[in-house]
Amino acid sequence: MINAYLIDPFTKTVSKVTRSSDGVGLQALREVYAFVGVDCIDAAHLPNGDAIYVDDIGLDRKQQAYFFVDGYPQILAGRALWVGATREGDDTTPKTPFHIAMQSIGWASCD
Repeated sequence: MINAYLIDPFTKTVSKVTRSSDGVGLQALREVYAFVGVDCIDAAHLPNGDAIYVDDIGLDRKQQAYFFVDGYPQILAGRALWVGATREGDDTTPKTPFHIAMQSIGWASCD
């Protein structure tokens, strides 16, 4: 089991989630798609090796909500999944503790 953090800028919430996959392969990818609510993702890589999976075309969608993360230079769009990474690049539990992740996320408005 892998822990992750689900970021929802529409409800302005961050929640802990448990992934049933081992972070490798097609099952892991489908699980990320389900959490994020899309079928094509991109990864925003953080300085400590964690990553945030986001909608690959989230910045181009209408009716979107946005957020930012300390240490990442670009605004991010839509629901996202914060994960850690092994040396091999597979998903694992984030290095960033949940309370620190929550403090580093800000909600953006693009009115």
